[in-house]
Amino acid sequence: MSDSETSDHLEFEAFEALEAMRDMVLPDDGYITRGAQMMEWIRNPNDPTCPGSISMLTWEEIFESADEVDRSVNFTPLASLERDIVLPSQTDFPRQETDYLHWTLTYDSATNYSVGHWEGLTVKGAIVHWGVARSVNGNEVGIPFMSQVSLALYERHHGSTEDLRYVFFCSVINSQTGRFVRGLYSGWDQDNPPQRQLHAWPSGSREYLGIMGTRIGRMMGFIMLGAFERGTHGIECINTYRHGNSVCLRFDIAELSQE
Repeated sequence: MSDSETSDHLEFEAFEALEAMRDMVLPDDGYITRGAQMMEWIRNPNDPTCPGSISMLTWEEIFESADEVDRSVNFTPLASLERDIVLPSQTDFPRQETDYLHWTLTYDSATNYSVGHWEGLTVKGAIVHWGVARSVNGNEVGIPFMSQVSLALYERHHGSTEDLRYVFFCSVINSQTGRFVRGLYSGWDQDNPPQRQLHAWPSGSREYLGIMGTRIGRMMGFIMLGAFERGTHGIECINTYRHGNSVCLRFDIAELSQE
């Protein structure tokens, strides 16, 4: 192995070790505590500890910084497209297949392994994540947070995030979130729950807070902090369901009562 190959290999090993630490298993109470903190940041505009703010990332900045950018109008039949996207009926949430835009972004490092990736769909009212990843050294190489990328793509498609109501994470591969969600069911490996059957975890429940404390839940929290003024919108419930043997999540957004 050459010196350059050895250096690349060691860099990738270090990257994998940091990723493992970031997704370390916590006790359930640890996830619940982190999830409760995230919800306080979203709901309480006066909490000075909140690290998030309205996202200022633009499509133009993404286009300039990403190594590969692909955007295309969807022509897959709606029924086929939405096999793993459980949305309200078309009467309640009208759409057709060509309303969807398909996006793929890739950020590569100098050593030619991906340090950032975003693939998914945008449609009026919803963001669908199919695959999202960002290395722990993303700040060092100038890669934006994926929550900011999600919002910038949605704004590019629809002009504003004010009408965003559903955010999906389909076929979740993150070990922390996947492990926690599977643990909420008895007999996941025995096909329980049935395919595409939503289970709604209400705001404030231990399951809801636990999901919000995992990696994917925290990304969703930062989507909320980047999309809306704090204290104006919240996550009404978190829906979990399975597609194949994969964990899928749908976060439902609603305006908060200002009483």
